[in-house]
Amino acid sequence: MKALIALLLAGLLLAFGCASYGSQQQAPAPSGSGAPDTTGGSVGGTPSQPSGTGNGNAGSGSGSQVPPPPPPSGPSVKEFTVESSQFLFSPSTITVSKGDVVKITLTTADVPHGIAIPDFGFSVKASPGQPGVGQFTADKTGTYTFFCNVPCGSGHRSMKGTLIVQ
Repeated sequence: MKALIALLLAGLLLAFGCASYGSQQQAPAPSGSGAPDTTGGSVGGTPSQPSGTGNGNAGSGSGSQVPPPPPPSGPSVKEFTVESSQFLFSPSTITVSKGDVVKITLTTADVPHGIAIPDFGFSVKASPGQPGVGQFTADKTGTYTFFCNVPCGSGHRSMKGTLIVQ
């Protein structure tokens, strides 16, 4: 009988001791899981730090992360390579939106040429093997004429194109 009581007592002590130990020591949640920190302090002498990305959702329990905000929207940059030759531009029509930054690279393979858009204060010149690059902001809507501003031969005055700002 004494052996049975001793065995019961040992079993009870073991059961209560394990239950008490398990309630004080929980395994930390995996980093980034979104589960709250329930360890109640530090592990290994290091203060516990909240997990997450600093977006205020650490410990929400949802397990999902909020995507970063989109980059601030600014003016769109529209780039065009305009090939010039006696006596035309290719493309001869350029279409952009109001507010766009328009970047034009002017190339030529025959003689020096230029491109001017006076309504936007824009002018670029190019020579064979030396492209010209410039940009402006299309800050007003309408249809504008661009033209060659470097004398390039007998058809120079007819060398024109169209800029459409919508």
